[in-house]
Amino acid sequence: MPPLKVAPLAFESLGARSSTLSVETDDLKIVMDPAVSLAPKRIGLPPHTVEEEAGVSVGLAAEFLDVKPSLLEARRKKLFGKAEI
Repeated sequence: MPPLKVAPLAFESLGARSSTLSVETDDLKIVMDPAVSLAPKRIGLPPHTVEEEAGVSVGLAAEFLDVKPSLLEARRKKLFGKAEI
């Protein structure tokens, strides 16, 4: 079995309960659950810088994927204004 690299990219457990992971082998790179939930305002506060950085890290990981699900493309278009990855 080839070595498997797993890296956490973004986790949220307060509402959406999502966990974005980068998974890489010698011949394949994918992102599992490629989304970040950023609420425009919660209790009157904007998203924290750490939350915004998590969204960017998910978008950057998408640049190097071997498998590009349509959901990821739709979310990327919404976050970064680009239709193609």
